Amino acid sequence: SKKLTRDIVRFAFEIDRDSKIQAKFDVPEIEWMAEAFNRMIDRINYLISEVYQKELDRQQAMLQARDAAFVALQSQINPHFIYNTLETVKYMILMDDKRASRTVQQLGALMRLSIGNREKTCSISEELQCARLYVELQSVRYEGRFIYQEDVDEALMNCRIIRFVIQPILENAIQHGLVEDRVVRIRLQVCAKAEEIQICVHDDGAGIDSARLKVLKEELGRHGGVGLKNIHERIRLAYGDGYGLSIESDRSYGTSI
Repeated sequence: SKKLTRDIVRFAFEIDRDSKIQAKFDVPEIEWMAEAFNRMIDRINYLISEVYQKELDRQQAMLQARDAAFVALQSQINPHFIYNTLETVKYMILMDDKRASRTVQQLGALMRLSIGNREKTCSISEELQCARLYVELQSVRYEGRFIYQEDVDEALMNCRIIRFVIQPILENAIQHGLVEDRVVRIRLQVCAKAEEIQICVHDDGAGIDSARLKVLKEELGRHGGVGLKNIHERIRLAYGDGYGLSIESDRSYGTSI
């Protein structure tokens, strides 16, 4: 009975260590229990490893799917951007505008910056270069119809964001915000709020009526498409569902995105 008592105490001490039992026991029944306990530990470790690996595989598959979706969305916006910008060049050539040659050079520079680079991200400084070139191109086509302003926190210039975000929002402001009877102000603001980067494009142009605004907000949540929906989905894929675009607009003060 002394051996039994000693083995039980040792057994209890061993299993308290949360690992396999290394000791040998004099009582056969206790020895059998120790071997059974070790087999159970091996099985638990195997299952944990298997579940962990499956979870890693699942997360990797999700990341690959997100990456593929991001690339697909980027490939959708490229031809859209090229077509819209070439429309400006075509317009100038038809008008026999001597600035067409300069505009073609600017277009080439813009394309190299925006879609010639295969990296997913760029610095805010690079993104602003792209935005400024685009605005310069459009200011030729819509001469005297809008004023472009920037309010950018210089401390953020080297921060990296996904590529090709600002230009499509500016494009939206120019295409839908301009009015015939006055000059429209388009203001780009880049700032830090609560350790996050906030980019806002505001125009004091035509604005959006409440019914159309409701439709636009609903469309942002749907997959696919170009323009604002494309940007919204790429941001969510890159940074999570808590990020993306928000649209506020009114006929009396214009639109903020």
